[in-house]
Amino acid sequence: MGGYEPDGVWRGPHGPILVEVKKTSSMRDVRDAFLALAYELRNDDPGAKAVCVVSESRLSESRLKEELARFR
Repeated sequence: MGGYEPDGVWRGPHGPILVEVKKTSSMRDVRDAFLALAYELRNDDPGAKAVCVVSESRLSESRLKEELARFR
């Protein structure tokens, strides 16, 4: 995705896990992270997975889960 690189990559026996860390209370930033990871997963190993870590946020866990469900 035009030079995008996740914040980290864990390598494991079942494939890579892309990690994106967001320190935000903006749902727009979270959506951007979801989209960037989704594009990167399309271009990566078929067994790749992704994790988005949201830190120091005013967004509730239920709100984040709801947004992830809508994104899927």
